[in-house]
Amino acid sequence: MDEIEGRLNGPLRYLALWYRAKFEALTTDWQSARQTYQEALQAAKEQHAEEDIPGILVDYGDVLREEDDYENAREVYFRAYEIDSSRHDVLFGKALIHCDARNSKRESVFGGGPRCRYNTQSQAPLWESDGWCLQHLGNCRRMR
Repeated sequence: MDEIEGRLNGPLRYLALWYRAKFEALTTDWQSARQTYQEALQAAKEQHAEEDIPGILVDYGDVLREEDDYENAREVYFRAYEIDSSRHDVLFGKALIHCDARNSKRESVFGGGPRCRYNTQSQAPLWESDGWCLQHLGNCRRMR
């Protein structure tokens, strides 16, 4: 943690904040993690670190979801999706917000299914997520 704190000033500030937020989330200090993720996003934008912003957004969305703040979590996951819809962590975050049993949304994130759009072996984690969503939501008929 000392190394992270030592990097809070300088060009890697957004990374240090991102990792500090991860540690805060691991200790379920949701309020601190939420604030630190917001700071990390701002610092990443200032450093033009566009390639890392989707990952920060997904982690931030996870914290919001853990706090049962589904509306904001959905917004954050969808922002990440708008930036880079090909990342597995982004797609999984989007799937989680749709599939969380506490969420009122009862559908798979893939809608018509990954069968049409994601049918390559490299997309196997997406198929697994879709199946989990459908099973978890009691919609096993669509899994066939």
